Amino acid sequence: MLKVAPRQDFLLTKSPKSFILQLSLCWRCTLFIFLAKRISAIFGSMSIRRKVREFKRRDNLWDWLMSQPSFKKLDDQYMEVEREIGGLIEMRRTAPIDYSWVMPSSLETILAEGPEPMPIWQINEEIRAKQQQQRRLGKQMDQEAYRLLAKLPPDFHFPAVT
Repeated sequence: MLKVAPRQDFLLTKSPKSFILQLSLCWRCTLFIFLAKRISAIFGSMSIRRKVREFKRRDNLWDWLMSQPSFKKLDDQYMEVEREIGGLIEMRRTAPIDYSWVMPSSLETILAEGPEPMPIWQINEEIRAKQQQQRRLGKQMDQEAYRLLAKLPPDFHFPAVT
C-alpha cells in the first residue's frame, strides 16, 4: 500500500532526492484518483460494472467484441488506417532529399528519375490527417463497445475461456 507523506513533510525534507520521490508518489496517487473517477463515470451503472468485471475475470472481452459485426467493421477500418500510416511513414523515411534550392535546374532534371516524389511536408500532413482519422475511429470503437455492453441483460454470464 502506498503511503503519501503529509504536506508539511515536504517542507521538512532536507534531501532533494526524497522530496522528488515524495512528490512523484503524490502525483501518482492524484493520477490514480483521477483515473478511478473517470472509470466510474464511464461505467456508471452497476450492471455494466459487473459485466466488465466478468469480462476481466474471464479475459475474453476482446474475443466477444470481435464476434460482434459492428465492432469488427470498425476494427477493420482502424487497422486499414494503421497500415496506411505505416506506408506513409515508410515513404517519408525513404523520400529523396530536395536539393532544388541548391542545384541548377539542368542538373536536377538529370538526377530526377520517374514521377515527382511527394514532398515531406505533404507526407507529414497526410500522416496527421490519418492519425486524426484513427483517433476518431478509436472513439467510435469505444462507444460501440459501451453500447454493446449496455445492451446485455444484467444477469448475462459470459462463457468461460477454454
